[in-house]
Order: sequence, then C-alpha cells, then structure tokens
Amino acid sequence: MSDFKGLFVGYYPKSDVEIDDIWKNCIIILDTNVLLNLYRYSYATQEAFLKILEIYKENLWMPYHVGKEFFKNRKAVIMQQRKVFNDFEKAVQLESVITKVQGHKDKHVAIETNEVLEILKGTNEQIRLVLSKLREKDINYLYEDSILSKIQELYGENIGRQYTVEEFDDFVSQAKERYAKEIPPGYKDKDKSENPYGDCIIWLQIIKHMKDKDKSLIYITNDNKEDWCQIIDGEIVGIRPELIEEMYERAHTQCLIYTPKRFMEYAKDKNNIQADISKAIEEVTTLELINQEKINDSLKILADYNCSLEDVCQIIYNLKQTGRPSFTTMDIVRSINNGRYKIGEMINQAIPSILYELETDLFQIRNSNKRITVTDDNNRQTTLTVWEFYQERNY
Repeated sequence: MSDFKGLFVGYYPKSDVEIDDIWKNCIIILDTNVLLNLYRYSYATQEAFLKILEIYKENLWMPYHVGKEFFKNRKAVIMQQRKVFNDFEKAVQLESVITKVQGHKDKHVAIETNEVLEILKGTNEQIRLVLSKLREKDINYLYEDSILSKIQELYGENIGRQYTVEEFDDFVSQAKERYAKEIPPGYKDKDKSENPYGDCIIWLQIIKHMKDKDKSLIYITNDNKEDWCQIIDGEIVGIRPELIEEMYERAHTQCLIYTPKRFMEYAKDKNNIQADISKAIEEVTTLELINQEKINDSLKILADYNCSLEDVCQIIYNLKQTGRPSFTTMDIVRSINNGRYKIGEMINQAIPSILYELETDLFQIRNSNKRITVTDDNNRQTTLTVWEFYQERNY
C-alpha cells in the first residue's frame, strides 16, 4: 500500500534532502527556448550559463525534437537579434535631429543654430565611435557560431535518436488525445499554425528515455503557460502536479522543473560558485519576464476584452504615422487606455508579447494563419493575412 506522500507525489513539497538527492544523480534536459536564449543573452550571461552547463556536462541529454526545433529556429533568432542591434544604431544617431535644427536656421531672430549644431554634431560623432566599438564586439553567429560549437561540445553524443515517421505519427496521435482532455503539457499550443505538438512530443520523448535510467530528471524551461504551471488568481504557484506524477508513474523517476533563473541559483549554491553571477541571473530573469508568448495566446487575451488584432495593428499604424522612429510598450498601453480602445488594465498582459511579435519577430507574423477584414475608402472589404495587412500598411 502506498503511503500518503507516495499517493500525492506531484503535490507534496520536496525536502532539501530529497532535492539534494535528485541533483546528485540526475539527467538534465533543456527546453528548446532555453538553448535559443543563449543568442539573446549578453556575452557575460552566455559565459555564466555555459560554465554552469559545463559543470553538469555528464548529466546533459537532449531529446531529438529539441535539437530539431533548435536548428529550425536558430537562424531566425540570430537574424532577430541583428535587427535589434541595427534598430539600436538607427535610434541613437542624431542625423535627423541635426537636419531638423538646420531647417530652423534664419527663421527667427533669436534662434542661433550654429552653437546647437556644433554640440549635436560633436555628440553624434561620439555616438558613432561608441557604435563602432560595439559593432566590433558584435558577433555574427550566422558565420561564426561559438554558441553552436559549445552546445555541440557539451552534448557530444548525448542526444536522442531520430524518430521514425511511424514514431512521429504516434507521438502526434498521443498529443491529440491528450490535448482533447487538456492533459499537460502543450495543450495551450493546440491552435498554433506551426508545430502545435512540440512540447508534448518532447515530454513523451523524455518519459521514454527516462524509463530505463536509474536517475532523476531536472527539466529547464521558460514556459509559464497553464499547461506547464499551476496558476491561482493569476499567480504562478508552481509546476503542474500532473507532470510530476506522470513522470513518477510512467518513468518511475523523481522530477524537478526549473526556470533558467532557478536552475542557475541552485547550481551556484550547490557548487559553491564564487564568481558573482547576480547580473547574469538578473538578465535571465528579465528575459523570462518578457514572456515570449506566441501571437495566438495574445489574441485570446485581447478577445476577452473586445480588442482585435486589427485594433492593435491600427494603433501601431497611427503611432508610426506620427513620424516617430520607434515606440514603447507604454505608448501602446496609453493609446489603448486613452482612446476608443479603453478596455482596462488587464490588457497590459497581452501588450508585451504583441509588441515582441510585431517588432522583433516578423517570422511569426509571416506564418500566422489569422486573417483580417479590411474596408477601404470605397467601402469594399478585403480579407488579408496578418502579414499582408502588415505589409500593406508599411509599418
């Protein structure tokens, strides 16, 4: 007969001794986005995270589907980061300001532009020097990918074998059955136009791998949706207990699921790492808080408050028409809450991910299957994809 703790293994908090035992004899698996985030971290944070992985090199294992997703998205993430750098360069240069000041020359007797222009030109030259130094440090990972080399070195042959077509079809079939019953993980991705079963396939591969291993599991993921996390009154209070129970029942192993932040904190304490990695942990935390929700998840939140994607696109279009080179999350929030889009503070939850998709991840928009009905000046209606709508408005 099972004891009380054994019956409710997913709900029962683990003691410090039990956590230590798991860390001493474990297989460590990183979700795809944790690996991809290495391209988004600063060089110092990359180094800190990779050094911790080096400590646990012998414990690392990669499901085949994680590797497949990593390579599928790697170039898109690299290009996205290069766009961020290019946008930063454009944002800090003062040529447009200098041009505007020059346009005021001789327009008013009290305006003397020479002194102002001298300051602006001097400052702009300093900015160019700083940008030049930053550009020298910037690594184009498309051609010189030290991160990929390090990942290859860390994992070696510790990667799951490629599944057959029949095995993949079986994974998909299981995922569909689980999603219909809202069995975690992954069912919140069911409406995605691309790779809706990825999380579930990875989870099923992990269970299959852990069955014949006399080890515990540590899984690291950024995902904070309800199909991974237990959420009460909008606050994450832990991992879904069903996940812990399923791993225990089907693979007969204990399981810990961490965010990258918690993983780094535990690893630092357990290995008595003396180096100050607080800034690295802070950066990892910040990236987690950006909460890279996909566009379909954002649309559901928007729909609850009667705000469509067309509304958001129109707001962004209006802001662009002001001639401003960029806009912030708060610009969007103010525009929504001050105009006809006043739908309450809860909309703020959706705005960061909408911005993330529209500003820095056009790949997702290009692949979105969402459609928008547009009415022209002659009252004719046209149905466009999100990407077509984006291009037509020339955002």
